[in-house]
Amino acid sequence: MNQKSIIWDWNGTLLADVEYCIKIMNVLLSERTLPLLNADRYREVFDFPVKKYYQDIGIDFTKDPFSDIGLRFMDMYLQNVDSLELVDNAHEVLSIFKQQNYSQFILSAMEQQALYDAVHQRKIGSYFSRIDGIDNHYGGGKAELAKTLISTHHLDKKNTWLIGDTLHDAEVAGIIGCNCLLVSYGHQSKSRLKSSGLPVFDNLSDVKQFLSQ
Repeated sequence: MNQKSIIWDWNGTLLADVEYCIKIMNVLLSERTLPLLNADRYREVFDFPVKKYYQDIGIDFTKDPFSDIGLRFMDMYLQNVDSLELVDNAHEVLSIFKQQNYSQFILSAMEQQALYDAVHQRKIGSYFSRIDGIDNHYGGGKAELAKTLISTHHLDKKNTWLIGDTLHDAEVAGIIGCNCLLVSYGHQSKSRLKSSGLPVFDNLSDVKQFLSQ
């Protein structure tokens, strides 16, 4: 069993939505007269579970239950998500990996139907053997989804790479026992990602070069 596989994160890794997420969160913070986020601060505090991130930026769940404000964030996110673009060179890199006979998957903390729609709206669905999101809009963890993916598709862990933009992606890769590399242009800062000890790349072209060696 030596099939090569890539498990892609979606938000921040393939979809360029960091600035969009900051903009939406700043609307919610402004409504509550809380300090706003700039890009540097956001990428230092964003975390999983996202409930912790909300608390770290000052959201008081006794006034705004997470179930309410989390759903409001996603309602606002979905209003204009179709306007967002893929990150630089995404189409090219996905195509090249397909030509190199990688099986490619998406594993995301985005709700399943919204994720499926977002992927196919950008006409890249054909690159993926499976697209997996969670069953709610609250940005939960991906570990159980990853375990199911590995088992269902009988992936060779030694020849599987999980590519993401957060330490949570590194955590998930560790749980399922596959390789992992991280990209520094997404939802967490390069310095945070480098603390994982994993390879960290600044763009998908460098990822392509690394995995094509």
